[in-house]
Amino acid sequence: SLVPQDGSFLALDPAGDRPDAVVVSTAVEDRVPDVRAAREAGVPILHRSELLARHVASHRTIAVSGTSGKSTVTAMVFTILREAGLGPGLLTGAGLADLVAAGHLGNAWAPAPAADGPPWLVIEADESDGSLVRYRPWAGVVLNLGLDHKPPAEIMAMFMTFRENVQGPLIVADRPELADLRGGALVYGLGDGPGLRARDVVLERDGARFTIEDTAFGLPVPGAYNVENALAAVAAARAAGVPLDAAARALAGFGGVARRFQTVGVAGGVEVIDDFAHNPDKIAAALGAAQDLDLAAVRVVDEPDVAAAGARAVAMVRGGEADVLMKGLIATSDYMKLILDKERGLLPPGNVLSHVSVFELPAYVAACGKLLFAGDVAIIPAPDREAKRQILGYCLDAARSFGVEAPRAALIAATEKVSPRMPATTDAAEIAAAGGFGDAIVEGPLALDVALSAEACRIKGLDSRVGGEADVLVFPNIETGNVFYKASTLLAGARLAAAVVGTSAPCVLTSRADSEESKFLSIALGCRLVK
Repeated sequence: SLVPQDGSFLALDPAGDRPDAVVVSTAVEDRVPDVRAAREAGVPILHRSELLARHVASHRTIAVSGTSGKSTVTAMVFTILREAGLGPGLLTGAGLADLVAAGHLGNAWAPAPAADGPPWLVIEADESDGSLVRYRPWAGVVLNLGLDHKPPAEIMAMFMTFRENVQGPLIVADRPELADLRGGALVYGLGDGPGLRARDVVLERDGARFTIEDTAFGLPVPGAYNVENALAAVAAARAAGVPLDAAARALAGFGGVARRFQTVGVAGGVEVIDDFAHNPDKIAAALGAAQDLDLAAVRVVDEPDVAAAGARAVAMVRGGEADVLMKGLIATSDYMKLILDKERGLLPPGNVLSHVSVFELPAYVAACGKLLFAGDVAIIPAPDREAKRQILGYCLDAARSFGVEAPRAALIAATEKVSPRMPATTDAAEIAAAGGFGDAIVEGPLALDVALSAEACRIKGLDSRVGGEADVLVFPNIETGNVFYKASTLLAGARLAAAVVGTSAPCVLTSRADSEESKFLSIALGCRLVK
């Protein structure tokens, strides 16, 4: 059951029973209340890998390691063993599409009892936190060695320990970087060479065809790297006693893994493919899988250091080599420092750095068929009058980029009455009176209900060309803007896109809590705002 993560779990059981242990991952810090409470009460604390190591030891476990492809190969091995009737369990990092479609979590499955020994289990053995060295599996698989979470030499040392811990067969890819592991191992690879080989490989848009020892395989996931992944899975399954023809039948129905070259959908003739690729090898493999896509204009820049990658990205945008800057793994504070750097950044002198959000609110679309362009909900805490003028200009430009003619803008305040005691009203009135916004219709101050509801205008007896038809909302400060933003998305079902503006090129800054759709739409907005 779920309990509050405040350390009170030790007192929740009326029978006074304490948990046998508290299990933590690498991301759980000692200062977490549950961990502190467990230490004070003398409850053992286990790292997740320690618990998993116990589980591995009590099963016939096939552990899959490597810097790329672990989730896919683990899924393939599980699929083959399951179709062969071995009833394997599963512990992996990404959901299997077939399991998710059936209503399961997708990355875990309980094993069935085995008549000839311990139950079968297939796991993803992670090197990122060094946990794979704890495992003593029945069989081990090493796929590759590349630049990822740790330096290659450090990862190779872990692989050497892993090799010593494997109790039975070790399956190793025929790759130069893994030469030190191949002694006594079962080797696999593409083309000619020792061990299990895939030949007559034909790569297609949605899959691949190949043969292994005269057995024909058809794989419904694309890319040469997936042929190699399938080889690793077949080698592991063969070690478990599964014949090649059974493996071929199983892989013919392989449904894939979430966010591994996964088609999200097609809209307007554009296919959107989601891929988790986050290191150079994975990115190259994913691009290689796009058989019939024109990638001539795609340029991949390899920069492993996060800070250097950020600086290089800004330099590319500043130099015209790229049009939009997007925040990735870099910390938000570091991202903003790069943008604001006076010598090498992206903010022209005299411009105010701001933020434009585009909302698709179902009720507002139903009422007047409009999107809402709003600022500033994220960057400027308390904009002065000049900053508000620039924010208004940015929002109007965004609306026009979407084809809105003569956009209607509302300068938001708590009331329509101008009062010196409410600076938001005086600022709004003076900005609206000053004009200078081309064909835009700008009114203020307007309360939010008036800006969005023609009925509110009627009830209040207001004659407004903006009321109930606003395209643009300019908020008086970040508190009101941010509350509107969060209420719209969490309570009103709004779809959202956002970008940092005022810069020489649009900059996309999304929150970790934003949906994948929102992140994608924000990239699209950034592209739309390119001048």
